Amino acid sequence: MRRSRRIGAVLGGVGLLVGLAWLAHSPGEGLCDTTVLRELPSPSARFKAVLLSRDCGATTGFNRHVQVLRATETLGDDSPFVIDDDHGKSTLDVEMRWDSDARLVVHHDAQARVFRAEHSARGVAMRYEPLLRADVPR
Repeated sequence: MRRSRRIGAVLGGVGLLVGLAWLAHSPGEGLCDTTVLRELPSPSARFKAVLLSRDCGATTGFNRHVQVLRATETLGDDSPFVIDDDHGKSTLDVEMRWDSDARLVVHHDAQARVFRAEHSARGVAMRYEPLLRADVPR
């Protein structure tokens, strides 16, 4: 009986270590599915704005992220703009527009819950404009 408990404890410890190593190797978004919804190049094509959604399972609501990347960069973990549907209250409509290579305007449903709205990303100024339901494109 004691021997089987020791073996169970050793196997449990090994399983825990393997699980922790896997989590450390693939932090944060590595556990989530990412879907790119739209890419919008800047006027000179030096940058791109990427609208995406991340699905991290049952514990996360529907969401939208905007990332500003150099044209040759791939998606990262840092999103300067993050909203969710606030338990179904928002349509999560998001529209992006470049005023110039140095300024991105993000329009979003005013009912969305805003988790992050940084003033700039990669040297690009970001402006956010909530849209009322009547203004939200259908």
